[in-house]
Amino acid sequence: MIPDWIDQELWEGFLEIRKKKKAVDSKQAIQLIINKLIGFREQGFDPNEIIKESIMNSWKSVFKPKNQGGNFPTKSQNVDDWVNKGPKDARYEEEQVSFEGFARSDDGSFGESKTSH
Repeated sequence: MIPDWIDQELWEGFLEIRKKKKAVDSKQAIQLIINKLIGFREQGFDPNEIIKESIMNSWKSVFKPKNQGGNFPTKSQNVDDWVNKGPKDARYEEEQVSFEGFARSDDGSFGESKTSH
């Protein structure tokens, strides 16, 4: 019933949480959750990581991760490019900062190095 790319042990743990939260595991409810996972997978997210997050937070459903990019290649991505370049996070690229001329002070904070003037 569940896709082979979903870890069986994680799935059973997720269903156990749902049972403890008194969620009804009807065929329709389970299929809707699986459909959400399929959609997340197509967006590049790892469904097993999503299930882990739901288990850790005792959620009755699954939710799209808050980060904007997926963590593995989708069908539309070139796997070789993904392996060579890795998943991109544009925010990280924009926020790269040079620390040249900065040093850690005695209190552990960072500031301009006294020798950089």
